Amino acid sequence: MKRKVRGGLVTLCLGMLGMLCMLGMGELRTRAAGGDSVIGTLHEVTEDTAVRAEADEASEETGTLKAGSPVIVESVEGAWSKVLYQGVEGYVPNSALDGYGGEEMKGLEQEMDSNAQDEQRYLQEAELAAEQKRSSLIWGIAIAALVLAILGLGIVTALRRTKAEDEEDLTDEEDLIEEDLADEKDTADGEAIADEGDTADDDSDQVQ
Repeated sequence: MKRKVRGGLVTLCLGMLGMLCMLGMGELRTRAAGGDSVIGTLHEVTEDTAVRAEADEASEETGTLKAGSPVIVESVEGAWSKVLYQGVEGYVPNSALDGYGGEEMKGLEQEMDSNAQDEQRYLQEAELAAEQKRSSLIWGIAIAALVLAILGLGIVTALRRTKAEDEEDLTDEEDLIEEDLADEKDTADGEAIADEGDTADDDSDQVQ
């Protein structure tokens, strides 16, 4: 009889121990699933909170997060979350984070996404404006070079025309000088012939 009672108590204890183990495993799985669901999501700090170097209340305090600060959860270690804020990592209590699971922070995430899109659009517009400015500058330089080339061609053409006119005037002057010399020569020859004729007449008169 005593053996049966003892055997029943042992069986009952083992059964209770197995149930406790199963409950513990289920709780661990639930916590792990919840932790995985928040990793990499954005959360808001609900109150001024100290940031710790390790997941421990006695760990060194490396900074303070103001209430309303947005943080990204990188990992979950029990009651602590490793968060990233402005490039700095640290641990804060899970209770200090709002939107644990990411549902309440969708609006903030959407706002940040919208801000990122606006920033990307601004950068694209700035690049487009810079490209248009460079194109305008290139076109301005090309037009200025073309105008200078046209002016240079006009100046060269005018100089050539002036030189040709000067050469033509010089040729005309040379022709006039030659004509004057020819006229003077003809006049001198005529006078010489006349003088010879007068001399011949004088000689003829003397002979008679």
